[in-house]
Amino acid sequence: MLNPNLTNVVIASLRAAGITPPELTPIRPFPKSQATMEDLIEILLASEYEDPYQDPKAIALASQLYIQSLGHLDQGHYQRERQRQASDLEAHTDTLLRQLQEAFNKTAKSLTKHAEHIKGAEHPAIIDVRTADRGTAMAATNVIQELMALENIIKAWGDLWTALGENSYGVERGKPFTFMNPNAQQWEDLRRKPTIWEAVRSGIALTLADSPAHVSERFQAMINNEQAALEALWESKHTSLLPAEGYGTFKP
Repeated sequence: MLNPNLTNVVIASLRAAGITPPELTPIRPFPKSQATMEDLIEILLASEYEDPYQDPKAIALASQLYIQSLGHLDQGHYQRERQRQASDLEAHTDTLLRQLQEAFNKTAKSLTKHAEHIKGAEHPAIIDVRTADRGTAMAATNVIQELMALENIIKAWGDLWTALGENSYGVERGKPFTFMNPNAQQWEDLRRKPTIWEAVRSGIALTLADSPAHVSERFQAMINNEQAALEALWESKHTSLLPAEGYGTFKP
């Protein structure tokens, strides 16, 4: 179940990513009692009943005081309401993930297009838009906005999966595989600076993973391919010293 303590975090992240969150039923306010012990004493003293403890007013007020004495009743109510909201939000998980995927794809496509003009820059933020030509200035401005948009989308994606209890990337350095799926050689070029901008500059397609498990699969596949490449390189530099026909060709 979606963690009710993270519902508001997910909602805020979705809004920052430009995704309209589902409308959740508002938390119902817990009724507060204003009854006091002094009120009960006054009712008992002023009661016209032969047995003032049978007075409905006294019974009603005593009931309020008893309910008030139940510790953390309002906190329990609030927690149940948040669990209900979390359940409502979880029911929209597939839709939200699809919206995040669509937003990512659209932004990534636009970013790749605008980046063509300024790929030589170490980062678009270092471009002085006041002195650059109009095309460069517009490209830098658009790219900066789109990089921020992608970061917000990735954060919303991560916050949603974290709230669902599935936030494992396998290893920390596998996180960049959330937004790209480079091969071993591409990763070798990027591993020291595996950012979205560097991926775009290197011509690596930006693709949002389906889930944290998918991130781990991507990373592990790259590790396996890298290992296979290293083994092939080692074999090519260390040819066998045995005769091609094997041991059987040696003469005593």
